[in-house]
Amino acid sequence: IEFMWKNINVESFDIIIDDGLHEPEASLNFFLNSFSKVKKNGVFIIEDVSNQNISFLQKELKDYETEIVTLSNKHKKVYNDNNLIIIRNS
Repeated sequence: IEFMWKNINVESFDIIIDDGLHEPEASLNFFLNSFSKVKKNGVFIIEDVSNQNISFLQKELKDYETEIVTLSNKHKKVYNDNNLIIIRNS
């Protein structure tokens, strides 16, 4: 992750979306090594978080302002493994 950031010629972003391995430890690792790249008032989104991993990530991110978004639509009430965790850099 550090190598990637060193080779990207951009210092900060309004939004970063983690669409990685979809494992909680991988999402946490990417977040901890990337959140400093989010501009003030920007957001970092971890997507495709399963219901079973939400608690783990919320606990690990307790020092950050997090919001959980559970996706659903009129055909499917809840998508069990397709939640979002949004972390704001306020």
